[in-house]
This record gives sequence, structure tokens and C-alpha cells, in this order.
Amino acid sequence: MDVRTSDCKMLTGALTRWRRAQPHNWKRNVAKRIKLEAKRPKMACTNCRWNCVERFSEEDRTELCATYNGLESYARKKDFLLCNITMEKKERERIRAGSHNRKKDRSVSLVYHFMKDGTRHRVCTKFFTGTLAIGHSPITEAVRGCGEAGQFEGEDKRGKQRASNKTSESDLADVRRHIESFPKTPSHYTRKDSKREYLEPTLTIQKMYHLYQEDCKSKDPPERLVSSAVYRKTFGAEYNLSFFSPKKDQCDTCVKFNHADATVRTLTMSIFTRKTNVRLLKQQTKMKPV
Repeated sequence: MDVRTSDCKMLTGALTRWRRAQPHNWKRNVAKRIKLEAKRPKMACTNCRWNCVERFSEEDRTELCATYNGLESYARKKDFLLCNITMEKKERERIRAGSHNRKKDRSVSLVYHFMKDGTRHRVCTKFFTGTLAIGHSPITEAVRGCGEAGQFEGEDKRGKQRASNKTSESDLADVRRHIESFPKTPSHYTRKDSKREYLEPTLTIQKMYHLYQEDCKSKDPPERLVSSAVYRKTFGAEYNLSFFSPKKDQCDTCVKFNHADATVRTLTMSIFTRKTNVRLLKQQTKMKPV
């Protein structure tokens, strides 16, 4: 098995022609993790009636910040916030200038806590957000998605907008049907070590794409075409196909048959028919339960 095929199987469990992407190792994701690990608490509150600074040292704040930002899951971060926030009924409301311009009045008051030595200590809003190095938006989203059991039941809506140029599934299904319409042959001698299948040596991805274009245009009404890049990506990322026979498959019998005239081929056809039947019988025997 070649290195590329084995890597594909190791990463995805499915054999493909190309290596699959590893988002975990992308530079931007590595940089994001480094940035989160480097986060430190912001300036603490001063003259607070809850005495936040006296109860929590800088070491305590650094540990809390690292714990929160070390959670990679969006839902787990929201659960962390909800575990340290208590929603209480609003006791009073102060009328301030510009309060009539609010989009929605608050129905509850948020009370913030941090755990230390098994005891919950109440802290102010500035100390809470500053210790975790966050703004108020994550808190708002956590409270908005809080379920009856007190756990976060919402979803991460970031990056959910569909790209305007995204290829539809129906178009991709047409591409897959066209690729699968070509006859394929398995490796002759190396099939024990490789699951790669082979197309005719005269084909290329570009030739297959031209045939795909002609096939789509010949239908009534003509089907929508995908770009050459999409066709090539589907071929390489979803199929383990190649266009040439491996050198190990060059057995003497096959070479003689390929270079023989029609009369000799007719006489030796029974050999290849018997070989094919034996191979199918072997595969069926392997699939039977022991």
C-alpha cells in the first residue's frame, strides 16, 4: 500500500485518491489555539462591594481564565458560564435617561459567582468578564440558550451561512454518477495490499470532465455543469482511482493476451473467464460468516 493511500485510510477510514484535509493542523487553527492559551485576565475591579480582589488572587484568576479558554467546545464554554451565573427575578428597575429606547427590557438579573475551595463567592460583572477575558456577548448567548435543566441547549450559529457559490448536492450526485459509470478493474496481484481500482489508461481527469460536459449538454433539458475544479476535487477526494495498471500486474499471460490477435484471444478467453469466476468465488467465500 502506498503512503498516500495508507494516510487517507488512517485519517478518514475511507480510501481516497487524495489526502484529506486536517483542519486541526491548519496554521490559522494552530494560531487560534496559541492565542487562546496566551489569554490572560484583564484589569480587575476596584472599590467593589463584593471584595472580589481580596477573595481571588491573580493566580486564582489566571487559573480560571486558562480553564475557560482551554475548553474547545462552544457548548462546554456556555455550560461553564451558566454554572457560574444565577438568574434571579428582577427586584427593582431604575429609570435612566434613554431607557425608553431599549429594544427589550430585562426580565431577570444575572448574579455572577466563582468557586474557590469548594465555596461559591459572588463577584461583580467587571471582575467576572475580566477574569475570563471575555465581553458580555458570550454571556448573553449562554443565557439565551439556557434550557429548563440549566444546561446550554442552543447551537453555535457562527459560520452557518451557506456560501453563495456552493455546489448543490444534486449537481455533486450527477458528478458521482458519471465517475461511477466508467468501468473499473481491481489490481491483479496487489489487491491484497491495495484497494485502489484502475480506469482505462487512455483516460485522464480532464478527458472525463469533457465527457461529463458532453453528457450534460446532450440531455433535454441540459443539466447544470459544475466546474472542472469541482469535478477534479470530487474525483480525488471521494474515490481511490487511478489511470494506469501497476507494474506488478504485468504477468506473462496477460501481456500475451493483450498483444494477441482475435483468433488467439478467442481460444484463451476461457482461461480469463475461469480466472474471473474463481476470484469471485474466493471473494464470496471470504464474506461468509465463520
